Amino acid sequence: AGRSSAEAGRGATAAADDPFRVLQICLDLDLPGPALRRAVDAMAASGGLEHAVDPVLEAVRAGGAAAAAAWEVIRSPATVRSLLGGVPPDFRALDALLPHLDGHGLGPLFDLLIESAERHARRAAFDRLRRAGRLAAVGALARLADDRWYVLRNLLALLAEIDDLPPAVDPIPWLGHADARGRREALRGALRRDAARDRAVWTALGDPDDRMRLAAIQAVSARPSAAAAPRLINLARPEPLDDALRA
Repeated sequence: AGRSSAEAGRGATAAADDPFRVLQICLDLDLPGPALRRAVDAMAASGGLEHAVDPVLEAVRAGGAAAAAAWEVIRSPATVRSLLGGVPPDFRALDALLPHLDGHGLGPLFDLLIESAERHARRAAFDRLRRAGRLAAVGALARLADDRWYVLRNLLALLAEIDDLPPAVDPIPWLGHADARGRREALRGALRRDAARDRAVWTALGDPDDRMRLAAIQAVSARPSAAAAPRLINLARPEPLDDALRA
């Protein structure tokens, strides 16, 4: 009997030390509360949260207060921030969560894209926001008021990579931005939209930046634009361009 009690105690201790097991118990007994929150936080901090996504989703479909509470915590910006703050970041768990995040949950990825000094971290955030599609496009659009050139460039580059753009996304106004790096990304996005393409080509052919004009010339070569003809004729004269670009 003594051995049985000791073994039971060790089993309870082991369960308490395993956050995934604690989460399962909370779901099975429908016990929302601090223990459930601690279990999710522990998995976000130490790894393994990806294993919780499917079981919690299944429990959400079955109903129950604990499942709803767990899902709210798992999808929260705080959890995403914890996954991104690890060394290294827990991209495996984040990728499992990505299809289920809402606009608030994507916020820490935008923060990483905008604020991180690490190129590989910005690239990782960019790739996941691109995969988030329209929801990320809405988030990028809301952040375009930021006047820092590198923020604008990164957000416009993201919009240029997303296929399913909401109608409110219009790159044309950014073709007049003061920084050429932002204008180049706006042009790349505008060239992918039939409704904006001719106007974007016409505008870029009159841009002082050689890379803008070259991109517009290449776009016309791939798909002619009658509206661009007068500006192309002007550019073919000796003065505006160097010989390589004019050719």
